[in-house]
Amino acid sequence: MRRRSPSRLVIDPVTAVLSSSSSDEARAILRTSLFKLTKEPGITTYLIAELPYGQEMIGFGFEEFLADVLIKLRVESKRGLTKRKLIVFKAREVPLPIHEFEYVIGRD
Repeated sequence: MRRRSPSRLVIDPVTAVLSSSSSDEARAILRTSLFKLTKEPGITTYLIAELPYGQEMIGFGFEEFLADVLIKLRVESKRGLTKRKLIVFKAREVPLPIHEFEYVIGRD
């Protein structure tokens, strides 16, 4: 029997996992349990979180500092035109100007 090692872990939404914890407990869960278990074997971890309408902070606020990459997706509607926008806010150890990119979800 051949054993497979995962290369990716997706938690969607991470807020559901952390919502029943205090800020300190949530930080410990992410830092010790999740990141230490996935960094060494080289597992890429995606934490999906929703940004509540009208808010600037995700969850407890420290999640953004623990992440290596922070991408924000949003939908913009103006004058009956709807556009999807992507902004890469952070990419650790990479100089990164903040640019907004329009993207399309299509068949291919």
